Amino acid sequence: MSDRRAAPRLVPPAVAAGSIGATAQPVIESTNGHVLRPLVDADAPRVIEAFRDPDIQYYFSASPDRAFAEAWIAERRAAWVAETNATWAISDGIDGPLLGRVSLDLDLAGGAGAVAYWIVPDSSGRGLAAAATRSVVQWAHETGLHRVALGHKRTNTRSRLVAERCGFTLEGTRRGAARLIDGRHDALLWSHLDGEPDRISVGAGEFDSPRRTALVSGRPRSISPDGRLGNGHLRACPPAIARGTISSGAQPDLAPGRGLRARPFVADDAARVVEAFADPDIRYFHGRDLDLEGARRWIDDAHHGWQAERVANWAVVDADRPDRLLGRVSMSLALAEGHGEVGYWVLPDARGRGIATAACRAATAWAHTLGLYRVELEHHPSNERSRRVAERCGFTFEFVKRSHHRMVDGTSDAWLWSHLVGEADRPPT
Repeated sequence: MSDRRAAPRLVPPAVAAGSIGATAQPVIESTNGHVLRPLVDADAPRVIEAFRDPDIQYYFSASPDRAFAEAWIAERRAAWVAETNATWAISDGIDGPLLGRVSLDLDLAGGAGAVAYWIVPDSSGRGLAAAATRSVVQWAHETGLHRVALGHKRTNTRSRLVAERCGFTLEGTRRGAARLIDGRHDALLWSHLDGEPDRISVGAGEFDSPRRTALVSGRPRSISPDGRLGNGHLRACPPAIARGTISSGAQPDLAPGRGLRARPFVADDAARVVEAFADPDIRYFHGRDLDLEGARRWIDDAHHGWQAERVANWAVVDADRPDRLLGRVSMSLALAEGHGEVGYWVLPDARGRGIATAACRAATAWAHTLGLYRVELEHHPSNERSRRVAERCGFTFEFVKRSHHRMVDGTSDAWLWSHLVGEADRPPT
């Protein structure tokens, strides 16, 4: 039985585990004189009111009632302790009513965060979203997060204004990344790096034109003031893939072609995993240097990732010699959103056979068959082999994510590619 210790990494965490969750969540003074405070039980009625607003219902799909609001508040408190998210109520004072919410998804090891917000309708037009975002971004950088991202539906002009007024830099468009009640939409991704200016200009009247229609099944339908659709029920967007879909079954083998097989990792692969991470390129790009015990824990992590529905890892082997590891292909899973991210490496003595390309195609096809609409591929700007794999597998280059990865020699940009369901798995000829 495993002790579930993670395989060691070469790059230490940007912010040590326990730095956030072991402390009380701070009260932050917003840049426009308002206060960002932890959520309290008494905020539940205002949370219900917020999630019944048509705009908030559209972007943050939920079915709000008292039980929902209480669970939502409890989950955000637990997320602070777990160091996965920090959420504040925007208020006129420490004991004032909730006017809105601003939150930051946390990746402490990677030194990154992602900000999100909403404003209760009766508090709109006061510049609260921009001021709160600026304050939380400042807190994030002071805490040790070098990068804060902000994403929104491409046509959400109000969020675009917030990003611009807080000094964010537009990186590009993520195709089909926003999954809302009326289908898939492109999403813009912005970033703010530590040390950059917060070019903010907050003024009243920024957000004075709330939308009062929603798109359902591609057609506009009116929403009543209480946020209900035509059948009288608040509509939530269900997960793209239901929880349990992965873990309820055994991990399948894949058939990449070229005489190859992709199977789950086994304990006997450990020695070849050690060889893989002794290679300078694999060690640099994947941030690990494993001994035999570390390799065994890495394999154990791969098995646990499948059961947790977090990532699927396959060992790539020759079909006629399945005991000799040639490489690895993985698919990180975001089942609720219907997204995945493919990764891979190939041992030096197996390179030049097209293994990475074949394995990437097979894993991407598996992901789409499972129900993942969008598969991403990221790589270091200097990794020419990964660029060629992306092109040969029919991925589309989207943009550069600034300072996205922490490497042994500092932070690095990342090239972002995507493959959507129904697209060809080879470049056009």
